[in-house]
Amino acid sequence: MSPEAGAMLLHQIVPRIASSIPFAVPIVGCEDRMELLQDGTAMAAKILINASNNGKKVTPGNVAYYTIQHLKSGRRTVGFSSVDVLGSCTQLNGRSTVHSMHDEVPIDLETGEAVAVSDLICREVEDPGTIASRHLDWQDFYASQDVEPRRLLALVAEGFDVPEIARRLKSTKLAVRQRLQDLRAALVEFFGASVLVDACRTPQWIDDIRSVKESQACRSERSWQTS
Repeated sequence: MSPEAGAMLLHQIVPRIASSIPFAVPIVGCEDRMELLQDGTAMAAKILINASNNGKKVTPGNVAYYTIQHLKSGRRTVGFSSVDVLGSCTQLNGRSTVHSMHDEVPIDLETGEAVAVSDLICREVEDPGTIASRHLDWQDFYASQDVEPRRLLALVAEGFDVPEIARRLKSTKLAVRQRLQDLRAALVEFFGASVLVDACRTPQWIDDIRSVKESQACRSERSWQTS
């Protein structure tokens, strides 16, 4: 893009687009006006570059007009699709609708009780992908150990205490405790120093949902106390 075209884009085209977006371009989903302005600026720059490459002259008004028309039809710099359920064009055509996970849906028409969509589709368990990756990591660690550490791991996994493990391994309790310390050090070395914290930590998405629930409960309690 030439310096003249860049100056025209910055000083003449972008202000036209910015002033037209609030009145002419519908906002879809989580979009906002600044995002639409960014998309429009990129589209206008592409129009200027194509016009320059083809040896054509364009006016700021024409570039701004066609950019607004593109935005109104659902075109975005990331693509233009009428079949993608999250696509702007698909939603503008009424073929799909995106709702917030915090939207409430009625579950009892008589009492008017409602529940958030996230509560209906979520389970208080870990994601299957997280569980599968943890199993793969554990298999790698298990394969890196000798026969004796594997036997010790199997007994610990079955829930046996130190005296029972010592009896089954025909060893002393002191020796078992020392081997457990060595095994713990091997775990930390293999998985990192935060392995124990990561193993006890709940998934982040569960914490997010729980915090939203607690915030709503506190807000409801405060409104009840002030009423």
